[in-house]
Amino acid sequence: MADNCPECGGRVTLDKTTGDLVCVDCGYVEESREATMEATFSDTVGSGARAGPPLTKRLHDGGLGTSPPRGKAGLLDTPSDRLLRRMLMELYWISSRFGLSDDVREIAAGICRAAVRRGVITRCTRTAAAAVIYLALRGSGASRPLNSVALVSNVPPKPLARYVRRISYELKLRPCGNAAERLVAFLAERLGLKHEVEVRALEILEELSSSGFSQGRRPQTLSAAAVYLASLERGRRIPLSRLSAELGVSEPALRALLKLYRSHSAGKTY
Repeated sequence: MADNCPECGGRVTLDKTTGDLVCVDCGYVEESREATMEATFSDTVGSGARAGPPLTKRLHDGGLGTSPPRGKAGLLDTPSDRLLRRMLMELYWISSRFGLSDDVREIAAGICRAAVRRGVITRCTRTAAAAVIYLALRGSGASRPLNSVALVSNVPPKPLARYVRRISYELKLRPCGNAAERLVAFLAERLGLKHEVEVRALEILEELSSSGFSQGRRPQTLSAAAVYLASLERGRRIPLSRLSAELGVSEPALRALLKLYRSHSAGKTY
């Protein structure tokens, strides 16, 4: 930096406001020092490190929070992605009403993603979201009655049951809830029952529970009765002696439960 102005030979000083070297005599600007802000980024490709919130299935972008590259604005705006976003919003609404834990919400989001990806859910309805919540509760071991899920979600029980059967069948979801539900899965495998029979048996278990028939009865008796009734509805009669032998329950107790259930559901034909 020169001490004298190259134009008039006057004294040069630094303007602290602009950062320029200015001659105090003629006003000549000798050197401009414009402030520049250059961002520097460290190359972390391949390091396995990332910033931001944790990944989650409850957000349509998986929690990445990134924008699509320039020129590819429609990358995250496909019909299936729009459907997934709306379904996840419905799941959030129902989960909030139930007060579900984060673990159950993650299970529900995973089921929802699989159902949308495989075309099982083709349009966003609250009934479909309620069915996903029901299956997530059942899969987490915190199963709730179908009527309870329908009531909280404000959807009719019958369409909800149809959605549950469809999603469960298409995704091959195995129940892992309470003891009676696990015994239904055990019997279905031992007896070679179809998946639809197993799903119907789980629905009958819910009916037994909501009607108060499950109080004071062993899970073995409940699951045996549910499998017997479900298989009978689907055209296959399993001897009560076979069910009793498989689960170690008495035939009189099983017959008494079946009689109570039939008298309660007098409008049904078995």
